Amino acid sequence: MDHLEARKRDDAKARQALARQEPAGLPLIGHPSSYFTWLPLPDDARADRLTA
Repeated sequence: MDHLEARKRDDAKARQALARQEPAGLPLIGHPSSYFTWLPLPDDARADRLTA
């Protein structure tokens, strides 16, 4: 189980590193070993325009 947990943590770290390469300069929020990353959006951002 320890081996699987370590592999999952390493995978999450690699994904965080990739996420931070593309949107250079954007204020991404996330823990280095998390699978989730948040991108703060301005108050006037609309979901329908972002998804389009």
